[in-house]
Amino acid sequence: MASGIDWSVPVRIKAVDGGGLQVEIPEKAIKGLGISEGDVLCFTGFENGTVEVWPVKKGTYSSLDDAGAAQQAMESAKKENG
Repeated sequence: MASGIDWSVPVRIKAVDGGGLQVEIPEKAIKGLGISEGDVLCFTGFENGTVEVWPVKKGTYSSLDDAGAAQQAMESAKKENG
């Protein structure tokens, strides 16, 4: 984990029809995560309450619960990071 904070931005959560929740991703987060339309944001919760958000470029799944998604994400990350 990094020793300092590179960027941080608050986001208001809004209720949507049907009972779901939605956020608009601020430009600072878009640039910081390097994301664009079609990418997938993954949320990982840890036992200590920390939540990590990480992008998968042009993902073909919406959840790590999807069959094979975790393996695909790891392979994609390895290719992107060399």
